[in-house]
Amino acid sequence: MKIFCYDDQWEWGRKFAQSCAAIKLDTKLFRKLSDINCESYTPGDAAFVHVSNRPGGERLYTKQLITDLSGHDELLLIPRANGAAMFDDRVLQYKTFDTWMPETCLIERVGRALDVINKIKYPFVSKSRKGRNIRLIQTKREALREVQQVFSPDGMLVDSGDRQKDYLLWQKYIVNEGYKWQVFFLAQKYVVVTKVSRDGKKIIQMDALDNLLISILYFAAGFVSDMQLNWAAVDIMHEIDHEQQVRKCWIMGVSTDFPLEWFDRGGLIFRLGDKDAWYYTGIPASRIFNVAAAAALNGEFNVKSQKPPSVHDAGMVRMDPQMP
Repeated sequence: MKIFCYDDQWEWGRKFAQSCAAIKLDTKLFRKLSDINCESYTPGDAAFVHVSNRPGGERLYTKQLITDLSGHDELLLIPRANGAAMFDDRVLQYKTFDTWMPETCLIERVGRALDVINKIKYPFVSKSRKGRNIRLIQTKREALREVQQVFSPDGMLVDSGDRQKDYLLWQKYIVNEGYKWQVFFLAQKYVVVTKVSRDGKKIIQMDALDNLLISILYFAAGFVSDMQLNWAAVDIMHEIDHEQQVRKCWIMGVSTDFPLEWFDRGGLIFRLGDKDAWYYTGIPASRIFNVAAAAALNGEFNVKSQKPPSVHDAGMVRMDPQMP
């Protein structure tokens, strides 16, 4: 088996290649599609391309590179093309897995927007297609202002410098303790979990399994299995009721990236066992590339859709959207 690793500027490819080489896997770094086209490969070989969360041209290039590589049926892609396509595209994510999200509404007509304004519960969250453009809409007046700007000839200027034009993505505001979960999945089995405050200022690396975290992991495992993702960072929020008890879990977004520095801050890698039980591996998160290399050697990235672990057994109920 040979692993082709894209030589990205953030060195994910180099780290993965080094870990693969350490267990005697044949590896090669590459920068462009022709580097692989000129190389002989056989069914079962793999190509790893890291798509970064950082803005810039390389993100667009690597997303296109994965799309181009998907035409090579003999190559196993890490991440798979569907995961890379959804990265940083909230509209595509909504169209792909809206039933895993909080109640969400994609609006592409002014008349529809005006109708929703009169029915939606405030506050709610408004999102742009990409970037960190997420806004809390607290009043009908604020919602109307967004409608006027988005459906104007020039659209609405958002924080990234882009313009949001001719669509709105409005989503239920989730009430919880102010945290979200970021679950980094390898091969639908191995995870690193980080608990992050809404403002991103407080980051906690998880190194212990409790009932809440196990519930979050079952829910996340069901999602990545449903989407057939083999390399994904999943954002999750859990909703609480008036008694501060967990009521539901929701997928807030999915990408293929995870801050490398988070792996070095602590935390452990957890694994989903053959009998759908979560357990400790005892392996620190900083050794994630060693685990990824072993998973590649064992053929674990070649995932297929399977019956997901029961989220209901974990006390989490996934609800269909109820937005107007």
